[in-house]
Amino acid sequence: MDTISREAVDDVLGRAIERIKRVQASLTANSAEGHELAVACRLIESVVQMARAEQSAGVNGDEAYRPSSHELTPMQPLTAREEEVLQLIARGLRNREIAQVLNVAERTAIFHVGNVIAKLGADSRAEAVHMARLRKIL
Repeated sequence: MDTISREAVDDVLGRAIERIKRVQASLTANSAEGHELAVACRLIESVVQMARAEQSAGVNGDEAYRPSSHELTPMQPLTAREEEVLQLIARGLRNREIAQVLNVAERTAIFHVGNVIAKLGADSRAEAVHMARLRKIL
């Protein structure tokens, strides 16, 4: 970004996030459009986080950026089904129970749970719930 400063891009992206959240608030709860706006907002927030991490790495020349344990790394957004599965995990449901609630095969539920855990960068269900709360997904 030679011609535009990172601060200017950060400002524009921040304003875009605010506008998305305002529009999202005006939509009915659990609408497909609201979900799409939430995903778009998280994508923009991830880009902002990556840009900040890249900028931090550039401060010390060639030294690689290593986030501290309290920083959240960018993540792929969860699909609507994965968000639903995350809610069920947070309620303490096991794979078989999740499958029953979603009316899918247990193997499908296991697949979704694995995707949720992987996307949140967690090692367990409990850590996935914790990470989701830190990211304000739950």
